[in-house]
Order: sequence, then structure tokens, then C-alpha cells
Amino acid sequence: MTMRFATVYFAVLATSVVIAHRIGAESNLKSFVSPYEEILCQDPADIVFVLDSSRSVTQTDFKKELDFVSSFVKDMDISSNKIQIGVVTFSDNVKTEFELNKFSQKQDIQNAVSNIAHRGGSTNTWLALKHIRTESFITDHGGRVGIPKIVILVTAGGSNGKSKTLNEAKLLHNDPLRVFTVAVGNKVDDDELRAIASKPENAFKVSDFNSLATIEDKVMQNFCRKGEIFCYTPADIVFVLDSSRSVTQTDFKKELDFVSSFVKDMDISSDKVQIGVVTFSDNVKTEFELNKFSQKQDIQNAVSNIAYRGGSTNTWLALKHIRTESFITDHGGRVGIPKIVILVTASGSNGKSKTLNEAKLLHNDPLRVFTVAVGNKVDDDELRAIASKPESILKVKDFSSLSTIRNTLKKKVCKRVCGVVPSDIIFVADASTSIWDADFKKQMDFIISFVKDTVVGRNNTQIGMVSFSTQVINHFYLNAKTSRAAVIAALKGLKQSHGDTYTAKALRFVRTQGFLPSNGGRPDVPHIMIVITDGQSTTPRDTLREATKLAQSNIIAFTIGVGKQIDLNELKVIAGDSSRMFEVANYDTLHTIEKKLFSKVCKIEISQQV
Repeated sequence: MTMRFATVYFAVLATSVVIAHRIGAESNLKSFVSPYEEILCQDPADIVFVLDSSRSVTQTDFKKELDFVSSFVKDMDISSNKIQIGVVTFSDNVKTEFELNKFSQKQDIQNAVSNIAHRGGSTNTWLALKHIRTESFITDHGGRVGIPKIVILVTAGGSNGKSKTLNEAKLLHNDPLRVFTVAVGNKVDDDELRAIASKPENAFKVSDFNSLATIEDKVMQNFCRKGEIFCYTPADIVFVLDSSRSVTQTDFKKELDFVSSFVKDMDISSDKVQIGVVTFSDNVKTEFELNKFSQKQDIQNAVSNIAYRGGSTNTWLALKHIRTESFITDHGGRVGIPKIVILVTASGSNGKSKTLNEAKLLHNDPLRVFTVAVGNKVDDDELRAIASKPESILKVKDFSSLSTIRNTLKKKVCKRVCGVVPSDIIFVADASTSIWDADFKKQMDFIISFVKDTVVGRNNTQIGMVSFSTQVINHFYLNAKTSRAAVIAALKGLKQSHGDTYTAKALRFVRTQGFLPSNGGRPDVPHIMIVITDGQSTTPRDTLREATKLAQSNIIAFTIGVGKQIDLNELKVIAGDSSRMFEVANYDTLHTIEKKLFSKVCKIEISQQV
């Protein structure tokens, strides 16, 4: 649904939930720009977050609420003429942290949110609803006339005073409000949620507070008009277009329009985004190389003049050409810059075995490959083999629908990758008996997923791998694997050793051996260690002693604690900063912190080392 104007009100009512993710001020890390701009909400709106600050919420859980607010604000077009943000907390009573008209800058709002204190007290939800109705949107507090008001209430438990809450919910609906509810966990009161939400489809549910991020976009889609994504991170992008008889001339024109539209939002230049185009049918034709054009309009003109050819769908020839020709230096390929392939096809290939073989060879190179499948005649086996990973496959029902995935594809293509700024990263994985074999595999899958978005190489990011139990096993040093494919192949072959959790031994090994020049450590790049564990160490005093020594080195440590048996203090000491410590409920939820971990790890520069 699209709304031109909206006033949005958030009520976040939390009780106790598992999974903490601490995001603190990382004073030794400089700020950086995202590789793309995407304003999810850009129309005028008044948004007031109402946060449960009662004793039903731990300080850790309250921090999650604040993180959710800050994350939500990040995607807003903040100004006095566009989106305004206010925050209210409640427990025994209601406290206005800041009104809608207090701040007009995004960073000021995020700073204010991070400084909100947890208060304790009763969960008086009804007082929060009354405050929404009578105070939050009045003109003196920044409420604007003529803008529909939207309430989004996030709760993890029933209120203190159900009858009062139900009555206030009823009164709330006498005002022109659209009310959404987000239920967190299994202790919510369904009667209250039904009474508060404007209609059934306005109710959302998540399993825990860490999952709030997963419904952020879904909530916003109900009242926000999306902005465009503009890509300006350096990249070499080659489009590979199906020009065979499986595509009609009319549809081929739509293929070209899709490319031209995609290019429109790229920062085109010889030192930013470069575009090349290849077509395939009976044979492969290079329409233009990466270094042919440095002006957006020149690329779009060239694309519009590409001729339809007809013939067989020899996809394998296109893949071979990409692997051997498209990204070489003479054709504009740049060292250390992400190399991206976007293949658009409408059918299975002519020669499936050759296509599968070429796809396998393609992944030996540090390429990120996306496939766009059009219609129902595509070969799913081929798509899976060609794409770098499952989420790199996009499907549409016909060529007219290509425009519907443009923003999605741009966001994937423009995503931040590790390796443009070189770094040395060593993963340290818990392989003790406390971890089931299936969970150890999930741990490896998590690391593999990280590596898939990393440019691996001598001049980019180097990866090392260590596991620990009773003994430390060095699986490979930083200089042992020089390609992403080699790292992933090695990770897939790792075996769990079992034994006790001697974390101290692992820390000592990485500190004294992992980053030595003879083992691949480079003096002019950040040295980063990422530790994953699901339990307290066997020798906690030794672990704390080693963590202290680690803090005195130039190694930047990140820690990921899994499950309920972890020692949070131990993880914090190892990380050296709570903002580099992550916690998840189980190995199935590791993926929920991947994006934030990736962002933090990949923004580190040599001048930022501790």
C-alpha cells in the first residue's frame, strides 16, 4: 500500500526476551558511508516510539528496543518537512524523552535514543495508550494537521490492568489513527492485540526481540513510499543477456530497458561503477567492454542500440567468456574492485552439462554472480549452479515484470563487500563436545556465508581458520588460501574435534602465531579475529588473562556467544568493547547477526586498530 502522507506512532512494549545484540559506540572506528542510498520512508510522517521501560524488561532487552528505534530511523528521510520522530517511555508512569519537533537531524535523534535510560516499574500499557491519544500528536508537540496518524505497538507481554488497556484501545480508535501491533514472544495477550490493532492484517508477530529487524521492512511497507537506490560503491558490472530465440524481439527490448534503467541509478565513472554488456545465443558477442564508456548516457545509448540475434541458448559459452575475457585488465577489469555478473535468461541452456561445468569453473574466480530468471522455462539446476548463492537468484514471471525486481537487485549488487579495504581475518570456532555435529556445520555455514561476500586475495582480504576444544587446530593460515573458492572448499571439509572448551589456548595461538608475517599477516592492514563459542571456557582465569594480553596487541576481536551457557563477561573482555560482542539464542539464529557483524568488520581501516 502507498500513502502520500502519514503520521506514524510507534509503541514498543517489551517484557523479557532472549538474544542480546549489543551495539555500542565504537570510539576507535570512524564513520563511513553506505555503498548505496535507500530511503525506505520518504513521505511526511510523525513517528513516536513508545518504549516499555518497566521492570518486565531487562536492561539488555531495553537496549534492543533502542537499537530497533535507531535502525528504523536510519531508513527515514528526517526533516521538519518530511519525517519527525518522538520517543516516549513508560513504566509506573509515562515519560516523554523527546517530542516530534525536538530534532530535525537523523544523527541527533539516534544520539538521543542511545542515551535513554531504563527505569523499571510496572507495565502500565493503558497509560501509554492514553498518552498517545491525548498528548503525542498535538500541535505544540510537533503534530501536523492533515497527516494521518499511525500507531505501531510492539509488545512481548500482557499489560498491567487489562480492562483499562482494552478501554483505552477502544478510545484510541475514535481518533484517525491506523494502529499496528507487533507481538514479540509467546507471552502476549491476543485479546489486547486484537483490540489495539486497527484490523487483523495490521498485526505482526516475531519470536524474539532480535527478530524485530526482520519485520522492519514489512511494517514500513504499510505506510511508506519507497525511495530509489543509488549505487556508488566502486564495482565492475557485466550484464550477460540472453539474445537467443527463447526471447522474442519485443522481450529482448525489455531486457535492454531493464539494463538501461538499472544503470540510471549507478555512479558511472572510471573510478566508481563500470558497466560492460555481453549477449549470447549461438555464440557470444561483447557489445562493449567495461572500459568503453565512462558516461551514463553513453552506456544507455549503446544499450539501446544492441541488436537482437536469435539462435540457440548457449549459456555455457557466455559463462566461459565471462571467466576468461570480461574482467581482464585490458578490458577494464580493476584489481581489488568487486566483480559482478548479472545474467538474464528465459530458458534452460543448450548443453546443460557444459553449463554446469562452466558455472563451477566460474566460482573459482572472485566473482559475485546473480541470475535473473524470466518465465517458467528456466532450469533451476543451472540457476543454482550459476548464482553465487541461493539468494542471488531472482525470478519474474515475464519480461514486463523485470522492473519489479530492479530495486531488490540493486540493493544486492550494491551491498557492502569485505576486501575492497584489505584486512586479515581469522575465524576461531568452538569445536568442543558441547556442540552437536549439526550445530558445528551451521557454524561453518555461517562463516562460509560471510566469506561469499568477501573479496579474497593477496591484495584484498585474507582468511585464516582456527578451531578449538581441548587442543587448538590451525586449519589454514592467512596465506594458505588465495581465492574465495579455496577458502570455502576448505571450510566445507572441516571436521569437529570434540573435547573441552579451552578458549584461552585459541586466543594465545591467534595472538602469537595467527598474524605473523610468515603465516601471511600483513603489517599495513587490520588484524581481525572473530570468535564463536557456545559455552564458558574450561579455564576462565586463563581466558581472561589471555584476553587482557589480546587487548594490548593490535588485534581487533569480535565475539559471538551462542545459547544460554555463555559467559557474557568473558565474551566482553575478549572483544574489548561490548559493541563488538554479539549474542544469539542458538545456531539456527546466527544468520540474524550476519549483516551487522559484516558491517562492523568490513568498515575497519588500518588507522582504526585498537
